[in-house]
Amino acid sequence: MQIFAKLFWGFDPDYWPDVTFSRQGSLISLLERSRPGDLMAFVGTFGAETAEPDRGKLLGLAEFGRNRLHSREGLHPDAFAKAEKGPNGDIKWPHALLMTRAWRLINPPMAVDVLGRLPMAAISDAVLMSQEQQTAILTQRREELDVARTKAAWDEREQIASKVGHGGTMGPIPSSFLTTTARNALQPASTYAFQFGGRNVWKIGWANNPAKRLVH
Repeated sequence: MQIFAKLFWGFDPDYWPDVTFSRQGSLISLLERSRPGDLMAFVGTFGAETAEPDRGKLLGLAEFGRNRLHSREGLHPDAFAKAEKGPNGDIKWPHALLMTRAWRLINPPMAVDVLGRLPMAAISDAVLMSQEQQTAILTQRREELDVARTKAAWDEREQIASKVGHGGTMGPIPSSFLTTTARNALQPASTYAFQFGGRNVWKIGWANNPAKRLVH
């Protein structure tokens, strides 16, 4: 699983259950670089277009479908009608992918504290996060929302689930490393169960110092 990030005017899957782009090339690029089950991280812009409490914050995550569509096909008619329009009268973000799953962050943090500064490209394009950034995102507490309310969204969700499993992959991103370990069986030790953020993902292990293991 990979996580991409982009700046958005907010995160409200109930009202806006799409991942939308102003440029077709940005959407096509995301599809070319991503795989079924990948996620989009929503970061609020700093402009007045984003609600003040959400500005600059890491707001949520969404799994996205693979089928390109026009925003009017995925948005509720009310949302499409009220959305800002460009000079040609069309919505400013006509290129869309359906959200198939979504998670709202509990107590959203400032994005810069979790991800560092995003590149300028994140204004219009999806930017692939590093392994460190992805792990930092996945440690945030979150709650899942119900977004697969249409047959199209549900069908795409099932297609993704057939490839990655119905539970998805929301654990840490594997990384390569070289290390040396030593174990003293005479020291007191504990078996631990660490929950990964707010998800039903756990790590079971053994350590002399569980608190230190949790930090690392």
